[in-house]
Amino acid sequence: MRGGFLGLAARWRRVESLAIAALIGALVAAVWAPTAASAAPANDDFAAAQDLGSSLPVTVSGSNFGATLEVGEPSVPEAAGHSVWFSWQAVETGPVTVDTCGSDRDTVIAVYRGTSVGALTRIANGAGNQGLQPFCWGSKVVFEAVAGSTYAISVDGKTAAPEAEGAFSLSVGRSIPPANDSFSQAEPLSLDADVYEWGDNRGATKEVGEPDHRGEPGGASVWYRVTAERTGGITVDTCVLKQEFDVAVYLGSSVSGLAPVPANAPRKPCGYSFDATAGTTYYIAVDGRAGVEPGAVEMGMFLIKAANSPRNDYFAEATDIPFNMYVQFFMFGFANAGATKEPGEPAHAGNAGGASAWFKLTSPISGSVRLGPCDNDFHALVGVYTGDSVTSLHPVASQEVAPGRACNPLAPGVLAFNVDPGTTYRLAIDGYGGAVGSFGVMFDASTERISEPLPTATTEPAVRKVPQTRIAKRTVQAGRGRAVFVLGSDQSHSWFRCGLDKRKARRCQSRVVFDHLRPGRHVFRATAIDAAGADPTPVVVRFQVRR
Repeated sequence: MRGGFLGLAARWRRVESLAIAALIGALVAAVWAPTAASAAPANDDFAAAQDLGSSLPVTVSGSNFGATLEVGEPSVPEAAGHSVWFSWQAVETGPVTVDTCGSDRDTVIAVYRGTSVGALTRIANGAGNQGLQPFCWGSKVVFEAVAGSTYAISVDGKTAAPEAEGAFSLSVGRSIPPANDSFSQAEPLSLDADVYEWGDNRGATKEVGEPDHRGEPGGASVWYRVTAERTGGITVDTCVLKQEFDVAVYLGSSVSGLAPVPANAPRKPCGYSFDATAGTTYYIAVDGRAGVEPGAVEMGMFLIKAANSPRNDYFAEATDIPFNMYVQFFMFGFANAGATKEPGEPAHAGNAGGASAWFKLTSPISGSVRLGPCDNDFHALVGVYTGDSVTSLHPVASQEVAPGRACNPLAPGVLAFNVDPGTTYRLAIDGYGGAVGSFGVMFDASTERISEPLPTATTEPAVRKVPQTRIAKRTVQAGRGRAVFVLGSDQSHSWFRCGLDKRKARRCQSRVVFDHLRPGRHVFRATAIDAAGADPTPVVVRFQVRR
């Protein structure tokens, strides 16, 4: 009887185990059933894109749950690989917004032109950024729609998002212009070098009579204004996030009567530096460049700031140089474009200059330092002083520095002077005759004091003449497509510009090497330049390459 009871119990446990297994299997099937059912949304493929018609606005619900990438489908930055497709036809030309702002998760949107998934041209794309875009948790893009064109829109999940698949809301509508779309509504900017402000040219337009900014047609400009607090340089910068914007600066009271303000330094498309007069208001246009589609313009968000340039233009705003006893170091990224000369400021190294930037350092030791500009692309003046105001300075050392000084504090001719503990030294870097450019600052300290006389006078002759360019050596290996030129000048502080054939002349070293030249005739030109000017008769070398 006992054996029968135990056998019955064993059979009961087996039945119980099978029931539990069946229950688990049913639960798993229930969980995975929706996945299998939604593994391929109806609009998973480009050819089966959901038609949104042509009327605006339009909003639809969608899901990319279980969606996949097709063979040949273009890749989109930050897309997770679960795209679904929509199609919309434009009936009129103008800016259009596509967004998933009604969604509660990050998405990636891309807009295309083309008739097959393997031959698409991307017009715009954007990735959700968890609310960084104002009033939009999802994604938002704006593009210039052309009447009669059909656009393909893909919606995907974002790779970094917790959920790359799921439901979303997609809207297409006419874009609302930014508040500062028109010149009359230019937004004011503060002159604070530490403050960037958000800008957005999505949906912006070009007004009647508005000029082509920087010579580009653009078409999606927004406007800003800044009033100079003092006479000197101002720099406007939009380079932090994107490089697809052109910046231009104007004077005037109406959009059709604007006068461009000249730049005071080489211009970057995303930035502009100019000389300003105290109390004058300047107008700044930020416009998009030509897009990938004819008639389209780049649009998006950017960061913009305006600041006095350089920040250390005034004696009272000198940049600190840290005093490090154990490491030679260099500081880069300085410029004196837009700098001025203050009333009572001395002539550094005996030259009037006119565009000085100020630095300062406080010595904790008794010893000496070697410092000054390096990697400079202009003829510089250096003056070192003690004193608490620009009108009560005591000279310590001064020097002229030819363009292109290497960043080596131990090189011969580097400015060196003795320092005392607790004393603050002021360093002015100016341009000979008001020359401007960019430079770095090099520094080296020692506990040893200098016994030889300190350099306190100009190292240049009092009377200057324009340099004469010379070819010290030339070697042409015609069979290898190689040419080497060694340049010289009758002035010790010269630098050079070189050009080959029809290429634009650029700054070059004294030794110039060309490799892999094409067969045929070539023309090499070189010009020596110094503070007195450029050689009016540059050297010209004609040579031939054979293969």
